[in-house]
Amino acid sequence: DNDGLPESGETIDLYPTIRCVWGSASDIKLSIEADEEFENESAFEIIQNNVDFGYSLNSIGSAKSKNPIRIKLNENLPNNHNLRLIVKLKIGDYEQEKHLELLIKKSGALRGIISEDLTLIPDKEYLIGDLAVPNGCTLTIMPGTVIDFSNKADVQFIVEGKLICKGTPSQ
Repeated sequence: DNDGLPESGETIDLYPTIRCVWGSASDIKLSIEADEEFENESAFEIIQNNVDFGYSLNSIGSAKSKNPIRIKLNENLPNNHNLRLIVKLKIGDYEQEKHLELLIKKSGALRGIISEDLTLIPDKEYLIGDLAVPNGCTLTIMPGTVIDFSNKADVQFIVEGKLICKGTPSQ
């Protein structure tokens, strides 16, 4: 959703940056795979792999890939899952691997006026914008649910209906 946070179910374009310090390089290829020590490939689907970097680099050059590696994250990845990948660089016979870790969120935006009773559960994080709970509606927040108001310094949260927070001292 272009918010900069990798979330369960999203398709992600990765544009690796290469800094060349060993001499000029051309015909650069990039690929990705699961870090099998920590991850299996059911966590994501590779849509576009073995891509051409799109540029040649001189001996002190640096550039971001012109062509993305594209993956689709599994919709069932839990919140705060560390997806561990290996990005491979190939230039002729030379190959190099770099480990990449992405923190996967399972979140949803919540803003506007709630038009019916709503229960927030701890299977995802909720990013709250301006929100109103009108008279006749109930917003229930279950134990362990994470709510984030930090995206906007002046969020308005107006409750004219009911707000039920079912937290515990540890949640």
